[in-house]
Amino acid sequence: MLYIFEVDQKYLTSEKKLNLDNKIMSTIMAGSCYTQDAESMGIVINKCGSNVRAVVSKENSEKLKSLFCGLE
Repeated sequence: MLYIFEVDQKYLTSEKKLNLDNKIMSTIMAGSCYTQDAESMGIVINKCGSNVRAVVSKENSEKLKSLFCGLE
């Protein structure tokens, strides 16, 4: 199972409707992928154009990173 969430970055920056940890925001705004393995799921968060995308799956974060990081 794979979940993909994508929002305009303005909701995380200027309009602040959503909030991410400062470490995560710094990582993705610098153009890098944030990855984390939590319990039995992998999480990848990255910037795609003017959007921020989060991918959550039962796969580990390294596999998700190879599939989703770098996609525009």
